[in-house]
Amino acid sequence: MGTQTFATPKEGFKQTQTLHLALMLGLVLMSSMLWLTISTDEVALEQTILSQVLPIVLAGLIVVAFYLYKMRIANQGELTTLLEKVEHYRASNIIKWALMEGAGLMSMLFYFFIEDGLLFPVIFGCALLGLAYSRPSIDQFAEDYNLTNQESSELK
Repeated sequence: MGTQTFATPKEGFKQTQTLHLALMLGLVLMSSMLWLTISTDEVALEQTILSQVLPIVLAGLIVVAFYLYKMRIANQGELTTLLEKVEHYRASNIIKWALMEGAGLMSMLFYFFIEDGLLFPVIFGCALLGLAYSRPSIDQFAEDYNLTNQESSELK
């Protein structure tokens, strides 16, 4: 992996949970700010092919996020220590969360600047639900990385 950013696996897992919460709150706060400060009547641009393609791309990003996570978990290689597993888990989740957060933020921006229909807020909702669903848990981590009982107990 890279350089260690935490001393113990438990600390690393807690930091991963905090990062997840920060990303979710950032997505909610940013979209709330947009919702409260921008009126869709004033800024909606002319509908183009872009307004038809973007929802497909953004929804695809959410699907790709989960696919890449599963692919990284399947190809985790020779991770021997719990610390290495936590680092890999964290990196895999950051990739997934970044794609979902990006899809959510972009959908809200496109809602206000391209089209004010319901499709973009629905995509935002899917991204937010996807982020909420992928909240890091010790049980899911143990299942994905085939942790022993001893390794699981070190995280609790």
